[in-house]
Amino acid sequence: MNFNEETAGPVLDALGLGNVRELYEYLATCHADTAFFAKAFFPEVFHRPWSKLHLGLCNILDDDSLQKVAIAAPRGFGKTSLFNLAFPAKRILFQDSRHIIPVSATADAAVEQADDLKDELVTNPLIRTLFGDLKAQERKDPFGQKEWVTSNGVKVRPRGAQQQIRGRKYRSQRPDLFIVDDLEDDEAVESSDQRKKLAKWFFSALVNSVDRGSHNWRIIVIGTILHEDSLLNNLLQDPSWYSVRFELCDDAYKSNWPEYMSDEQVAALANEYRQSGLLRLFYMEHRNIPIALEDQGFKEEYFQPYKESPDFWAEYRPAELETVVLSDPAKTMEEGSCNTALAVITVNRRTEELYIRDIVSDKFDPHSHINEMFDLAERYNAMVLAPEVTGLNEYLMWPIRNEMIRRKSHYHIVEVKPREAKRGPRRSGGLIPLYRNKKIYHNEAVCGKLEKCLMQWPRPESWDEIDAVSSIIFALEDGKRFLGPIDDAETPEDIEKEYEEIEYDEDELEPLLGTFI
Repeated sequence: MNFNEETAGPVLDALGLGNVRELYEYLATCHADTAFFAKAFFPEVFHRPWSKLHLGLCNILDDDSLQKVAIAAPRGFGKTSLFNLAFPAKRILFQDSRHIIPVSATADAAVEQADDLKDELVTNPLIRTLFGDLKAQERKDPFGQKEWVTSNGVKVRPRGAQQQIRGRKYRSQRPDLFIVDDLEDDEAVESSDQRKKLAKWFFSALVNSVDRGSHNWRIIVIGTILHEDSLLNNLLQDPSWYSVRFELCDDAYKSNWPEYMSDEQVAALANEYRQSGLLRLFYMEHRNIPIALEDQGFKEEYFQPYKESPDFWAEYRPAELETVVLSDPAKTMEEGSCNTALAVITVNRRTEELYIRDIVSDKFDPHSHINEMFDLAERYNAMVLAPEVTGLNEYLMWPIRNEMIRRKSHYHIVEVKPREAKRGPRRSGGLIPLYRNKKIYHNEAVCGKLEKCLMQWPRPESWDEIDAVSSIIFALEDGKRFLGPIDDAETPEDIEKEYEEIEYDEDELEPLLGTFI
């Protein structure tokens, strides 16, 4: 890359630059910034605007101090183009790596991606203009596996999972960059034996292929989580690896990549999976949240969605319904501690159905917690407040009663005292029969996180929402409310008819009426 004003003229015109100095600054930016490099050299591939997720990913790629990196990215994220084209191309052109091994689930997939990289290096007009003809020379190693070397001295050796890696050097150089993309496949990851074999190969063969005595190497693993015991998911939880989990959306189905998919489109996509009985796949493929099937107590087919609206509740008689605000308070507000969770549940005693209408979870201080409880009660016309009081009676009950007086409102207060553990499977397991019998309905606008955590049961990422909802079992018992047949509620017409049927003697009634005149 030795340019002067004469030789650089066509390049400067093509890039819209004024002089050679600007050209070298342009190349320096390409070298330092993978996102900039990708759009500069491969604009047809990277034609969409970068999202904050992609920029965060590129920052990780550009930080050589991060030697062991594990990244979970959703389907359709464009990770293959970024990891198997832009990033290795930059490392080759600027000679930041000398011995690169792209790894995929199969050798064919790894070779195909490496061939696409090679073709771009050889044919891309801007690369040829700025870096010359790299002339990638193909050959085979002693095991008959395909590899190639560029004219600027970089070797690329694609490999499939569990293929021979150790023991091969290039000009006394051990592999200094592993790009591991989609190492696991949908079928093999379901086998416990296959998961163990892959993990053994990864840690014994691949990880030990680098020069541990040097800091000039990187292992970057990226993929989509396919199983809770997958290699990628275990790496994400290994503190010795720098890890990050990217998701298409949050628990409320708000898009993290609005440039690609709007909130409405994300919600529609999730609903398609839900209607097909495949919501667990949505969480894995688009949010990288693993769902355990082997011991799953709450299955997605148990979830009954409904849309919260005044018209929905107009179909029911008020006497059939009782709305409860449940509160599962956290003991502290410290970083890393549990959240305080509140749930609003309406119980239909006649149909024996429970409707989860709202869930709020946050690090509330005591004052905010009580205000939120009463605000929910007013919003949903609740009749019962059911705070959990284990070890927190003094802290919680007097302020609740005081706030009720201050607001000039009246609620029946049920102090919930769980018989089982404070949190965990023993406490929430009582909900399973209700879900299995399709007795619990979810407001589809607010129950995304609850459904995610229920499908992760008995090892959810958070117990807060589950524990708040499971409090309904104790609240019903402590409040002496029981599900079952009840007498049909009387209408005004029924009451008027009863009055008409009453027989009385006017002579006996007249003295009584006189006492009120």
